[in-house]
Amino acid sequence: MSQPITANTPVPLRYAAGRFDIYIVVDTREVKLKKDRSYIQEQLEMHGIKTLTRSLTVGDFLWVAKLRGDASNEGQEVVLDYVIERKTMDDLIASIKDSRFKDQKLRLGNSGLRNTIYLVEKSPSMVQALNFGLTAIRTAMAQVQVVNGFFLKQTASLDETIAYLVRLTKGLIAKFGKQDLLAISSEVLNRDTFKETRAYLEGTHGCQCHLTFDGYQAINSKSKEYRVQEIWTRQLMTIKGVSGEKAVAIAKNYPTMRSLLKALAACNDDTERESLIRSAGGNGRKAIGGALAKKIRRVLCSPVY
Repeated sequence: MSQPITANTPVPLRYAAGRFDIYIVVDTREVKLKKDRSYIQEQLEMHGIKTLTRSLTVGDFLWVAKLRGDASNEGQEVVLDYVIERKTMDDLIASIKDSRFKDQKLRLGNSGLRNTIYLVEKSPSMVQALNFGLTAIRTAMAQVQVVNGFFLKQTASLDETIAYLVRLTKGLIAKFGKQDLLAISSEVLNRDTFKETRAYLEGTHGCQCHLTFDGYQAINSKSKEYRVQEIWTRQLMTIKGVSGEKAVAIAKNYPTMRSLLKALAACNDDTERESLIRSAGGNGRKAIGGALAKKIRRVLCSPVY
């Protein structure tokens, strides 16, 4: 395995087994009311679960390993490879209506964590669900599993959600609590190359390599450059047939609309333009077929686009 190009050979942080505790981190935006925050924390802690509340750039719940007795290492906690996005049924419907559904799935898929759980919690009233249409809701939940590759978990209430969080946390403690944990230092982390860096470190050390909390926040933060690319990705997704994965693949090769339009303008004819668009995709679900390439070319090269 080739080493990614960095100023120095990356050396991972190491947390020795038995020297850390595992906490569940609850997004501060997920618990909007103080009484809700207190209820969730109290219920988790009643079951022996250690909790933290922080503002998360992506997701509503994740887990970190925190060194015991070291208050100075905040931000350097090791993020375990699991993240949960929680939606009440009403939240899910609202996100589908205003197009946040696709955007949020895209960000979850690019979070850097390899186990994404999409949790849908039944709302107290099913009025909105019935009005919106159960078929549309089932289709959206199927997409979460089949298209995005997330694990879908459905719960009947907030209490059932909390019970699931307790079980999952105890499972992660059993899995990770008695092993050394390695993490990429945020000092050598780069949004564009972190997957290559992680693969290199895992190949070198023969074990899973994680992100630090600061690193997780950094690669998922919306910098000005990232916001421009995110807007461009969303624009691509408005073209029927362009999934989030296809849009990300195109944006990786052509980070802005201008860069792709410039490349298309340099082509000799439409056949060459469509070939260029197809090459901007990837393999599998990222692949762009001939019909879709023609549709993208027609949209982008239209004088009104």
